[in-house]
Amino acid sequence: MYLVKICTFLFFAFLLACNENQNETKTSEESPVVQEKTEFPSVCIWDKGTLRAEPKSSGKWLSSMALGEKVIWTGTESIDSTDKNRKYYKLKLSDGSEGWASEYVIVTNAQPAVVINKTSVYNRPDLLTVTDTEFEEMDIIAVVSSEDNWIEAVGKELSLI
Repeated sequence: MYLVKICTFLFFAFLLACNENQNETKTSEESPVVQEKTEFPSVCIWDKGTLRAEPKSSGKWLSSMALGEKVIWTGTESIDSTDKNRKYYKLKLSDGSEGWASEYVIVTNAQPAVVINKTSVYNRPDLLTVTDTEFEEMDIIAVVSSEDNWIEAVGKELSLI
């Protein structure tokens, strides 16, 4: 038993030494670069959502986004203290243009979807929390997550679980 422990120790020591030798011979160009995720799929939930050059309502108009348009959030956000601390997200559109959109027109970390049947809106994933609100057929929504046959989604002025 003692011999097995010594052999195991020597084996791992050998592997560690080999790994250290390989690391010493690698140049900085060979070492892997780990990048944090800086692009998040997002969805415009307002028709003609505005993309601006600066994160403020008075910023130069660059483009409009369509309801349900898939955009990329760069992970950058800004607050416009001159407009009730409105939050803006920096976005990339499919044509490569970049700009800022107000938080209320974008759902971050989401995918676009279309409602195919009239659907009740629930406060939580529980049948007892049904509301009087419904998504109608052909409503465009942003799906944030799904679990156990429940979908968390956001529409123009509604959220669905």
